[in-house]
Amino acid sequence: MKVLFTSAESLAEGYAPAAFIEGLGGALSALGHEVHICAVDSGSYHRSSVIGRIWRYIAVNAMVVSSMWRSDVIISRAHFAHLPWALVAALSRKRVVHMMNGFVEDASTTHRMGRLTRALALASYRIQFRLANQVVAATREIANSMAEQFRIQNLAVIRNGVNAEQFKPVTRLPGAERFIVFPSSLALWHDAETIFAATELPSWPADVHVAIVGEGKMSEHVRLKAMVNGKIRYLGLLPRDELRDILPRAVLGLCLILRLDARKVNEVYPLKLFEMMACGLPVVVSDLPGQRDIVLNSGAGRVIPERNPQALVDTVNELLQNPDLENIGKAGAAYVAEHYKWSISARKLLDLIENKGPAASREA
Repeated sequence: MKVLFTSAESLAEGYAPAAFIEGLGGALSALGHEVHICAVDSGSYHRSSVIGRIWRYIAVNAMVVSSMWRSDVIISRAHFAHLPWALVAALSRKRVVHMMNGFVEDASTTHRMGRLTRALALASYRIQFRLANQVVAATREIANSMAEQFRIQNLAVIRNGVNAEQFKPVTRLPGAERFIVFPSSLALWHDAETIFAATELPSWPADVHVAIVGEGKMSEHVRLKAMVNGKIRYLGLLPRDELRDILPRAVLGLCLILRLDARKVNEVYPLKLFEMMACGLPVVVSDLPGQRDIVLNSGAGRVIPERNPQALVDTVNELLQNPDLENIGKAGAAYVAEHYKWSISARKLLDLIENKGPAASREA
């Protein structure tokens, strides 16, 4: 099958769109399909201008329109800016699958989005989804929201995954520096504040620091905190190969996410959680559906209440003193290898495309 994979978001290294396209596109290629990617790496979203983003949207649409004639199916990481090529694809009767990884409210929370802009984005999504052959959501909560908001029927759920061949455990050297890693897009719902407060408590382990990896709206705030808090080290945005090197050398991984009224999301399956678990890291996650269930079902770590620095300190100390810590990490690696590899997601997606998948609005 000839697959055209597209994203209007920048494919800058270290961000979820790049990991998603690389992971799922690579898995489709490994299964013997010809994958052509129509996307642009225009660098960090948070450093780009409005004009730069509009240029990227135009460029991606032009690439898709010029390439779709050679494809059997177009798979998109859903975005409101995809409307022009989606209309052309519908007129050309091309098979189209949109994959939704979040909510419109995410953009409204992270960036200033006026009422008119939001209304236009919603209208674009509504048209695209009704024209598509299949719409796929990354979580059940996103699927339910889309079914209610857009009144669409051709809806399925396929979870994100991880490349377990690239993200894998390594043997830590005796006497190596002990650190905990918090990979994050530093959005408002990523709870860095609890980490800052926890590391300032007297009971925080003296020889352990937290390495924060990523870039986003809170980057400057994190950078300033790291200047005055010796337990925080801010590494900024890292290329994928450097991230794959750092994650398995940590002693623990953190995935602390907040419920925000503006975001209207509770269920989360973060890519970074899968990557840390694949590296054999015991993880500490906040008590949200999705990531909580993964950790409890796998035995890969601990679940703590949101916005609770003392609970974080107590849990870190308990895990670091746990003689079974290595086996906790191994349990997580085995679990994601069995349930959350990109190859599993790719096979489920292919079943949907080939009409072998479950009925509409069911989980693949």
